[in-house]
Amino acid sequence: MRSALVAADPSGSGQLCDDAIAAALSAGGVHFTQHQVVALRRRLDRGRAGGVTSEELLAALGLAS
Repeated sequence: MRSALVAADPSGSGQLCDDAIAAALSAGGVHFTQHQVVALRRRLDRGRAGGVTSEELLAALGLAS
């Protein structure tokens, strides 16, 4: 999953938008609807930056190291 998240952030900004989150999850074998992706991002994006970091997403999925 970590490699899918890195691949979903080609600019290296560390912030994943909805489309990047959906792509990373799908590449990792987890399929969310667009509504679920938006809800997940809103829940995790406490600073309202418009995206979430790979680490935030991994932690939410229980995959943080």
